[in-house]
Amino acid sequence: MGLCNKKTLHVLIVIGNLFCFGTANAVNWLSLQGVTEEPYPLVWGFLQPAYFKTSGTTLSDGPWSGQQAVANVIQPDQSSSQVFQIQRARVGVRGALPANEKISYFLLAEYGNNGITQPGGGGGRVTLTDATMTFTHIKGAKLRFGQMKVPMSEEVYQGIVAFNYINLTNIANQQLIERPMWTDGQAGCVVGTPPGPSDENYLRYCNGDAQTQFRSAAVAVRDVGVQIFDSFRNDAWEHSYAVLIGQGGANKDNRNDSLDTTVYLSSEKIFGGMKAFRKGYKLYAWYTSGKRTIYDSATLAGGGTSLEAAEREYDRNLGGIGGTYFDGKYRFWAEYIKVDGMIFNGTTGGAIPGAVSNNGALVSQFVTEPDGKGDGGYLDFGYRITPDIELDVRYDWYDRVTNLQSTDERKFETWTVGAQYFFSETTKAIINYEIRDAEAPGYPPSSPVNKIADDTDDRISAQLFLLF
Repeated sequence: MGLCNKKTLHVLIVIGNLFCFGTANAVNWLSLQGVTEEPYPLVWGFLQPAYFKTSGTTLSDGPWSGQQAVANVIQPDQSSSQVFQIQRARVGVRGALPANEKISYFLLAEYGNNGITQPGGGGGRVTLTDATMTFTHIKGAKLRFGQMKVPMSEEVYQGIVAFNYINLTNIANQQLIERPMWTDGQAGCVVGTPPGPSDENYLRYCNGDAQTQFRSAAVAVRDVGVQIFDSFRNDAWEHSYAVLIGQGGANKDNRNDSLDTTVYLSSEKIFGGMKAFRKGYKLYAWYTSGKRTIYDSATLAGGGTSLEAAEREYDRNLGGIGGTYFDGKYRFWAEYIKVDGMIFNGTTGGAIPGAVSNNGALVSQFVTEPDGKGDGGYLDFGYRITPDIELDVRYDWYDRVTNLQSTDERKFETWTVGAQYFFSETTKAIINYEIRDAEAPGYPPSSPVNKIADDTDDRISAQLFLLF
């Protein structure tokens, strides 16, 4: 049995044990984010100042040898291996209409330094992350309209107050967040003007500026559309469903006129607590299906006479199954995820996008593998040694582009150890140390590709969190 199959089996066994033997942080994020009962505006928000550091190891091989490695600089600015930054700073308002409490609203804007406000580095801007209205008139079928989180992996769907780590897992960061690109970035980005009629179109997306590759800010697990959802209580159990139909991501246009469909199901055993601090265990499953349009870089580089001639449409499907458990002292999460299509595939030579190779011939680009597939997941354990201190450990992995040539495959594994100190339920300090490994299994260990993978540094992170 292969490595990924073994890991898949282990995760499914763990999730099954959660269902059969668990005894109680399971939270219904569908209801908590979608419905507000207070008939007055509630202004709220959160702040996350943070510190990040790697060793800043440079690339040891390849055309960009000696230059900064994209894996070892801090996002989104991609210029330093050690930074203080406001990772997130969001302010919002929510409530129900005084004249009709069955209609509630939810607004939230991002002011921090991240992929939502500064895709690829550069000038940031305040960005609306959530803007919805929810109608609860129909029993068993609440309706939510607007821009909202997509109900999917607990890691990215959960409310911010429940985040136990500073950085996302490999598969969430690379695939679930989704970074819309103009081109696939696979054709060599040559310095200077290429021959043929494609000059203007080609250089529009290959001019040494990484910013031009982004169509928009990071989607950040959000979509614009309509969601039908509800929850049904049966003694200590709560069963929930959601179906979201959206345009295929927030902060961007719908280039192909198709719609994404997401289906979500969960069952929770509730043991106590309220809202985001509820105790219990939950099992859930989700699936998202849609299409994406991207420009084929080879067509542009080869002399395509128009942008329309370079347009390509691909499927983007992903789904997962997972479970969470929290009893006030012990916390355990597990999830397995499969992805199919529009795979974020790193950068050319592992360099920072926009960097020129040592021979002056090539510009590094973000790369997308439109036909790729992959899978990954995580196992996460937390223990409250006192009511104010929690120790955490998480293992996550991601096997990327497993269905094409063996030389296309990349494997990522990260062990994260951390601690949280709770000043209160809504204020805490977090520190994490990540042991990060990357591998290209289709190449010999001594190959330039694996030398670049071995350059990946461990990472130290610290963060303060305040919810108000």
